[in-house]
Amino acid sequence: MAKLSNKTLLRKRFALLRAIERDQGKVAEIETELRARGIEPALGVPPRRPRLPLFRCNELPRLVLTVLREAKEPLHIRDITRAVLLRKRTDMTDPKLFLAVLKRVRDVLGMYRPRGLVRMTTHRTNAVRWEAVRGAD
Repeated sequence: MAKLSNKTLLRKRFALLRAIERDQGKVAEIETELRARGIEPALGVPPRRPRLPLFRCNELPRLVLTVLREAKEPLHIRDITRAVLLRKRTDMTDPKLFLAVLKRVRDVLGMYRPRGLVRMTTHRTNAVRWEAVRGAD
């Protein structure tokens, strides 16, 4: 926080306390109305966690293309996801995070395929592999 005078900080604190009191009054009115309608308001609603973006704007598509261009052979989507997470130095043991990034990698590949930047190939085990199209830059 920037250097503010004591008077400014006290004034801001007072304004926030007034806003909290005003909002608590509104919450009490809404809870009263809900009870009148026979609905028990949920107590202890968990606070929303702030979203911490893992990738900056257009960073994931760039990483996916970089991984595919540096690969010696076509890669499975899970291998692409692992390589992207390794480059970001992110914990790959979290299954929810891995699945969320995998879905986003899938979307990126689906976006690049019609543009001719990536190509889908079939491996001998009938698993789909992805590779960058050489010379499509």
